[in-house]
Amino acid sequence: MAELIEVRPFSFENLKEFLFENVRSKVQAEQKNHVAYLNDYLTKISAKTILAEREYVDRDFLEDFSAYYVRCFNEPRRLCVRLHFFSVEVVQADIDAFLKALAPDKVKLLQGNYLGFLVVKPLPFTLVGRTCLHTYDDANGRRFFPVCREYEVNLLGVPLKINSLAYQEQDHVVAACATSALWSVFQKTGKKFQHAIPSPVEITKSASLTVPLESRTFPNKGLNTQQIAQAIRTVGLEPYVTACKSNEELVATAYAYLKGAFPVLYGFLQADNLVVKGGHAVAVTGYSLGISKPVSSKQPKLNGFCLKAFRIDKIYVHDDQIGPNARMVLDPAFANFDMGGGKFEQKESLTSSVYSGAIRAIDHILFFPLYHKIRIPFSFIQDLISPLDRLLELIRTTMNTSWAERLEWDIYLTTANDLKQEIMKSTILAEKDRRDILLARLPRYIWRASATSAGKNAFEFIFDATGIEQDSLLVHLIVEDKTGVELLVRALNSMPLAPYFSASEIWPLIEWLKANNPIPVTSTP
Repeated sequence: MAELIEVRPFSFENLKEFLFENVRSKVQAEQKNHVAYLNDYLTKISAKTILAEREYVDRDFLEDFSAYYVRCFNEPRRLCVRLHFFSVEVVQADIDAFLKALAPDKVKLLQGNYLGFLVVKPLPFTLVGRTCLHTYDDANGRRFFPVCREYEVNLLGVPLKINSLAYQEQDHVVAACATSALWSVFQKTGKKFQHAIPSPVEITKSASLTVPLESRTFPNKGLNTQQIAQAIRTVGLEPYVTACKSNEELVATAYAYLKGAFPVLYGFLQADNLVVKGGHAVAVTGYSLGISKPVSSKQPKLNGFCLKAFRIDKIYVHDDQIGPNARMVLDPAFANFDMGGGKFEQKESLTSSVYSGAIRAIDHILFFPLYHKIRIPFSFIQDLISPLDRLLELIRTTMNTSWAERLEWDIYLTTANDLKQEIMKSTILAEKDRRDILLARLPRYIWRASATSAGKNAFEFIFDATGIEQDSLLVHLIVEDKTGVELLVRALNSMPLAPYFSASEIWPLIEWLKANNPIPVTSTP
């Protein structure tokens, strides 16, 4: 009989042995993408030890077990194995010493070097259950994983913590890819918006309450757009769904919510060697700002508009077909995709590093589960800022400004509390400006649109994310470059703007700036 607690050095062979304790065929299981991927992932986050905790009761698997597996003639076991990973060498003697007597040094050893856990489900093939692992490092400020949350773990009475976002593999019975992605997304929104976090089987059931599945509920073969939206509404949130026609639009929109810790479900068509095979869904967990210089938009309507999000070269996703935080790389080149029925289309795509570019993602759609009072979408704020940016570029190139380069914008959704916490730590703002922001009455959810030039902060607009589009949404302006903003105010008061902007959404913004002149104009231009 296997030990309830077993410790081994981390290695590919030991990892496979723990994972394959209950599989039907080890040969078949070794062909899974997850096995090699998890070994590579754990190696990169410097795993040194595996601790197996057998006879573990996992709540999510127990829900699935009671809803479906318990009724099977050859039912699987209901108890799982939980694998813990540490970045230092832990031996069986350390655990034995801890079990015999109080050992503070052993407790510190476990707490200070914890890398997370992986639940092994007692199923024949789809065995990767609830998994919370340490993310990749930040790569000198390039990688970001903003939707992680803290998980508390109890191992033999030792409290452990891991900052992560839970992942699990779809089992093709009570959950398909969209269900697994939603489950990961709800791990964050449950804490952020205070709703109960449903298990995979509960998500599948709720998705089909008012929008019936095309076939039977269990085994489940996938959810469509309407069913995903229904599952989001069931937890008390509103789904904001948007289709993205280009990679540029995809990263700009996803980043606008991710940076403020609002999770994203990403759906797309999956192409194998440029032949479209079907749909897939993943939970986006992070991004890489791998491009060092500002990038201008390729869209003619944006006319050279620069967004910080355009620096993204990779996104990280929980892909139930691969593993946690899998890399998807933006491919700027167009490819000719076989859409079926003799139809071919030129499209941009994202590629998965696991498949060496053979598997590509096209025709992107994003789902954002949001609090119902968040009414203003990213697209509206971008459409507000981009014409203003053209005006600012005209001012920059024709007047003596302090802006060395065209402004680069950082636009994202956040909360007033997060903004004020950041301002409290700021050492850049003048005392009066700091005081004004901290005392300002702001809506709970806000859009921040900050402008920089050659890496130097210029100013930042704060917009109400809970208002109505026909109203002026600008509620505050943070000024760091007073000279540049003074020139902006002068231009607004002297240039014949109405013929160019009166029919645009920018006009209420201009009127607000003119009426709430933040910088006293000392002389006329």
